[in-house]
Amino acid sequence: MKRLISFILFMAIISSFYPCKALAPDSDFIFDESTKTITDYKGSGGDIIIPSKINGICVENIGDEVFYGCKGLTGITIPYGIKSIGSSAFCYCDGLTGITIPDSVTSIGDKAFYDCYRLTGITISSSITSIGSYTFYDCQGLTYITIPDGVTSIGEGAFYGCYGLKEITIPSSVTSIGDEAFYYCHGLTSITIPDSVTNIGNSAFYYCYGLTSIAIPNSVKSIGEEAFFWCTGLKNITLSDNVTSINKGTFKCTGLTDITIPSSVTSIEDTAFMYSSLTDITIPNSVTSIGNKVFRECPNLKSITLPGGITSIGNEVFFQCVGLTDITIPSSVTSIGNAAFNYCTSLKSITIPKSVSNIGNEAFRNCYTLQNAYFNGNAPSMGTNAFDDADSQFTIHYLNSAPGFTAPTWMGYKSEPYDVPTSSPLTVNPPEQTPAAIVTATLTATPTATPTPTQTETQTATPMATPTPNQTDKNSSVSNNVSLQSNSTTTQNTYAATATATATVTPTPVQTPASTAITQTPTLQTPTPKITEIPTPLLPKAIVFRDIEGHWSEEYIIEIHRKGLVNGYPDNTFNPDGNTTREEIAKIIVLYMGYKLDDKIQLNFSDTDKISNWSKKYVSTAVREKIINGYKDNTFKGSREITRAELAVILIEALKEDIDKGREEKKFTDEKDIPTWAFTSMKKAAQKGILNGYGDGTLRPKQNITRAEVCSVLHNILAKVKN
Repeated sequence: MKRLISFILFMAIISSFYPCKALAPDSDFIFDESTKTITDYKGSGGDIIIPSKINGICVENIGDEVFYGCKGLTGITIPYGIKSIGSSAFCYCDGLTGITIPDSVTSIGDKAFYDCYRLTGITISSSITSIGSYTFYDCQGLTYITIPDGVTSIGEGAFYGCYGLKEITIPSSVTSIGDEAFYYCHGLTSITIPDSVTNIGNSAFYYCYGLTSIAIPNSVKSIGEEAFFWCTGLKNITLSDNVTSINKGTFKCTGLTDITIPSSVTSIEDTAFMYSSLTDITIPNSVTSIGNKVFRECPNLKSITLPGGITSIGNEVFFQCVGLTDITIPSSVTSIGNAAFNYCTSLKSITIPKSVSNIGNEAFRNCYTLQNAYFNGNAPSMGTNAFDDADSQFTIHYLNSAPGFTAPTWMGYKSEPYDVPTSSPLTVNPPEQTPAAIVTATLTATPTATPTPTQTETQTATPMATPTPNQTDKNSSVSNNVSLQSNSTTTQNTYAATATATATVTPTPVQTPASTAITQTPTLQTPTPKITEIPTPLLPKAIVFRDIEGHWSEEYIIEIHRKGLVNGYPDNTFNPDGNTTREEIAKIIVLYMGYKLDDKIQLNFSDTDKISNWSKKYVSTAVREKIINGYKDNTFKGSREITRAELAVILIEALKEDIDKGREEKKFTDEKDIPTWAFTSMKKAAQKGILNGYGDGTLRPKQNITRAEVCSVLHNILAKVKN
């Protein structure tokens, strides 16, 4: 008896430390008997077991939002027999740490476990065929998950913000990875995409900076915009041979050093490889279109092979490619965009083919070591400052007969004409050793006057072998368009081109010449420039803003500019102490959040016509996402400067629970000045280290926020997300 009592007491003590699962009473649920669906939960939470029957009727469905916001729920057991889990069923269940979904479940609704950030592990039913949109959104604590065979699609934002995921296996049944499926999954170090997948959505692996390599199987035909945007750890990529387009910002990855573009690709869109660490790249001839800023700020890029089918080089394509030493512009190119080669500080010479008719503003500006530009055609139209700030010896060279050029200056730059050499002795050096045939023939020649060749990009002259008239010359070695047999010998021949000979040949049946004229096509020689020793200029930082050097926010401005969130002004200033407008904030937040821009502007404010055209698509998108609103009088006031309090509200609304690690609450001396509508947001932003106070202990909620402070705030957000 004593032993029994002792055992009972022991178990009682142990049980006090380990909470037990409890079968939730029927009264905790609202149950629709006709559909066998739980429609609401009235209990207090804890670690509960959902009953398999309520009022004697089998439970088959957990309805939409049944446990929505149930913060007291720490654990749940779903009985076998449940067939579906509705949309947002466990949304915002902050205390939920683990869950097992039985194999009877065949359907899980969108946002079912949205923002369950303490959820560490989950086992999904093997009967599931799809994972819905934002099902596990912001489940930051999730470290593992098994996607069962049979799942064919991973929905939009399915694992958005699951920072804790280290690796994930996608089964071979999956054919589609949705937009933002693994957005901000910083912890992912590897992922295997099976050869069943045909589509990878927009921003699918956005900001997965833990990934170091990825192989995209040949089954993939489409990779969405910004699919691997800012995957800074990604060093090499193997692309599918069936991808036809590299979309906007797809591989904007600072660590990327190696990629092979397959011949299936026909277009490369804006910013595709912006900020990457590529050293060299070959673009196949299948590519006919290259967008703007494709290789902008790729500092390690030294050489690139452009395809012969492109017709234009877009705006800022090679902007600040400071390592680029040599590039050949194909003869198919007709235009070179604004700032296309701006800040290519290692470029010493450039040849502009005769096909180019337009060169944009600042196309080659700030190319400090550029000494020579060779134009092989007529003078193109040229924008402002196209070659400004080049080497002090910079000279434009143009064909003597090309119209539109002037000397000694053209468009404000030193210029000089050059001639094509035509009458000097020519040495025939075939690209490869040319087989020579022994042809028995009679050569009849009559000397003529000195030829007048046409000045073209490639010059053809007709050289003379200095024959004796009516002479029969046997065993002559003739290098021309002759079809040769095998076992021929190889020779290298030299001729003096001094006049024109008209020749006739009567060949023996052994060989049949394709033509009898002996011709030589010399290589166009450009004049050799004087070699001048010049000082090596200091390379610019990420971008030259004339007014930020030494400013307290200099590093923040450079960082945020490199991420494409802020820009300077045309005069190379940033105005760090200037205030920020509502329009500017709308653009910054939309870009940071990666929202898809509205194709059609949908603004109904009474002052819509006063909103700047450049900002309307961003304002429209921000309003659509409900992160910024108008005023009670139905105005937006886009040019109105924004206060620190207003920014705090916008940021907290946009970020929601994206950032969880905060600091202890800090008191400020001017909290009484915080407007009621902004109090919670501003305190939260300060507590989380997003919006900092000043050295005097104030928060200054009504003060306008400067452009420098906005960059500091964005830096804080990125740092919090990264950590």
